[in-house]
Amino acid sequence: SVPQFTTIRAQETDVVVGGLSKMPGLTFYSLASTNPLSPKTDWVRVSTNTFAADGSFMVTNATSSRDLQRFYSVQVP
Repeated sequence: SVPQFTTIRAQETDVVVGGLSKMPGLTFYSLASTNPLSPKTDWVRVSTNTFAADGSFMVTNATSSRDLQRFYSVQVP
């Protein structure tokens, strides 16, 4: 099952994204890119996290004023 984003919000200079998966306790990577069409191998791994016991996740990502737009993805190894 593919994790799905259910929320995204700006919080001061950060972006907080959250969602649901059916993989409680598993490790996942938060990825970011300025180009959503780039191959996933070119996306930057911004954090390593673990899905909660209910499969949910919440990740806070620092932003930069240089990024006019930034896209996020979740990767399960």
